[in-house]
Amino acid sequence: MIVRVLAPDGTPASAARYEISGEFEGGPPVVGRTDEQGVFVMCSVQSNHGYTLTVRYRNWKASAFRTVVQRVEAIRLQLGKPQP
Repeated sequence: MIVRVLAPDGTPASAARYEISGEFEGGPPVVGRTDEQGVFVMCSVQSNHGYTLTVRYRNWKASAFRTVVQRVEAIRLQLGKPQP
């Protein structure tokens, strides 16, 4: 899974915090930060499994659910309005 996170103005969300939860065979959610281009890569996903991605950057938050169906999944998350 390759994910690119963009700020509301379309620029890369560098160092945004992400959390991926889902079918990790009982393991904890995966957490980390995006690189300077707003990208992170998750290699331990399995086909036909569902995952929830949550990203926080400054005052913005985005969440998405994705069922992996292909060997490589590309996801683009655009952050929206500020969260309280």
